[in-house]
Amino acid sequence: MRSTGRSSSGLSASEYERRAKALLAILALVEAGMTNPYRKLPPAAFWRTAVAERRPRNISDLWSPKYPINKSDRIATFGSCFAQHMSRSLVMRNYDWFDAEQPHHAEHERNHNRGYGIFSARTGNIYTAAALRQWVAWSIAEKSPPDEVWEIDGRYYDPFRPTIEPSGFSSQTDLFASRGATLRAFRDVIERANLFIFTLGLTEAWIHREGYTYAVCPGTGHGGQFDPAKHSFKNFDYSEIVSDMEAILAIFRQLNGNIRILLTVSPVPLTATASGKHVLVATTHSKSILRAVAGHLSETHSSVDYFPSYEIITGTPFRARSYESNLRTVTQEGVEFVMQHFFEALNSDFLRQSGGISSRPRKRLAPETQPAHARNLKRRLAADLVCEEITLDAFATTDRQEATTDPDAARVCIIGNSHAAALQQALRDGHFVDPKMDVVMWAFAGRSYDEIKLEDGEITHPNRDRALLASGGRFTSINPKDFDALVFVGAGLKPGHTLAKLKQKQHGNYLDLEALKRIFSKRHAADLMRSAANICPGKTFFVPSPLISEASGEFGDLKVGRDELDQFNDAVARVLAEDQIIFISQPPETIRENKWTKREFSTARDFKHTNGRYGELLLRAIRDRLHQ
Repeated sequence: MRSTGRSSSGLSASEYERRAKALLAILALVEAGMTNPYRKLPPAAFWRTAVAERRPRNISDLWSPKYPINKSDRIATFGSCFAQHMSRSLVMRNYDWFDAEQPHHAEHERNHNRGYGIFSARTGNIYTAAALRQWVAWSIAEKSPPDEVWEIDGRYYDPFRPTIEPSGFSSQTDLFASRGATLRAFRDVIERANLFIFTLGLTEAWIHREGYTYAVCPGTGHGGQFDPAKHSFKNFDYSEIVSDMEAILAIFRQLNGNIRILLTVSPVPLTATASGKHVLVATTHSKSILRAVAGHLSETHSSVDYFPSYEIITGTPFRARSYESNLRTVTQEGVEFVMQHFFEALNSDFLRQSGGISSRPRKRLAPETQPAHARNLKRRLAADLVCEEITLDAFATTDRQEATTDPDAARVCIIGNSHAAALQQALRDGHFVDPKMDVVMWAFAGRSYDEIKLEDGEITHPNRDRALLASGGRFTSINPKDFDALVFVGAGLKPGHTLAKLKQKQHGNYLDLEALKRIFSKRHAADLMRSAANICPGKTFFVPSPLISEASGEFGDLKVGRDELDQFNDAVARVLAEDQIIFISQPPETIRENKWTKREFSTARDFKHTNGRYGELLLRAIRDRLHQ
């Protein structure tokens, strides 16, 4: 038989011989102890062993700190909205969070709304590297801040931190004095902090033609008038951001040779983009650049480290589970997951040896046994996240509810404080759609709600721009006569606090109607509600603030009997009924142990607010009572 010159595998004799020699050479190298670099890598280096074969919550070792971070270190935090979670977590775990600009009085909720206890100085959110560079330059007198101010109805707002005074400053002199105090505190942070944590949030910004950067676009609800001749959109690129950050690091080293920098990237998507791109594409563009900048700085500076909060929330294995239904707000569980990675990574042998986190679980102090300053700071940090950028959402056209509304639908106006956001989210995300209800929102956060007044038959707010934002650009005032129902949400009663107070002061007689009436008589919101109910031709409802989340330890020692909360709600309902106001109590399916709001109905922001699922239940209850 004639030979074909091919092996049984189909290869030619020469090719077969070449491959055989190559294989023998590889085997010889292995036998000699030589191998490729991948054979010695740990499981964390391979996608299969580190990710694919693990449950998402069991993925670990995402961060190895460059340097120890001890509880005795003075730690400063600044950045975008998500950075506020870092400061809260540090304080809650008794780290030395650097509060360089403390309030002069003890009205803690009001102080939070005025920008205290949010970041280490009263700068408000700093979204971009350019804005941080600006604050640094002003604080060391390298440059002088512009004298631009925004005026609304005789009140003055700071263009570089417009939300710190919800009602504005009474004069430009007060505004500049306040800014000067913040700049001194900011420089104090640079000179004295051991660790400076900065969360990069955005690449997009609005700038003045003279070269300075705003906190928000002028004219978007915080004051100012947009002028295309003066104001322009800027989307900073990689080289510009690196340049700003390098300049900042150089100044830090000059003023404080021992300062270390920890960078993070916010996982919160853009609320809106002015780039001309789809907001999803614009978000990916911005976050990719910021992540690349953080990685570059961490690799080229021994004093700079990067913590992957962005990856922990947005990574493929986590399948967007850490976002609320709006796919933007990070859930409370998501925040806790991020911080779990942070503190577990710190809990290493070299940190325990140097006085860092103890290897034994730390006993949590009851609120009443903690130092007064720590308790006050924790209360301030437990309030709403303050986020100027989120107000851009009010300018998005929302036609889900309008498209399904019957022309003869009942007109319902929801008036409230920040707790009304749960109802707004339920409407916006389609959790609740009823063509027989035309719902209007008019809600204000925190103390801003207390500025609402009923004058000449109209419910008004002194800040016209805020009033427009509160209603999605629809109303500057509310006439109760124009609606078939008014719903007052949040302000006026906190059932958990009130029940605890009455049980303590009334010696168990917490159903004393006269005591409840006295409580309501001291509430501005209650007086406003009663006055509006006399004008509205239809029904008036009151929805209280929800019970605090089970994720919180506050009121942990409050003993609530099986039926006590129901009995208390019945008593409140009787008091309100005297003024023809219908009480909508917290949905029972959202309550645990008669004193907590279940975790699944809470938001990522704090331990006080609720999500769209909670809002849906309230809207259903309102609808049922409306049609009775």
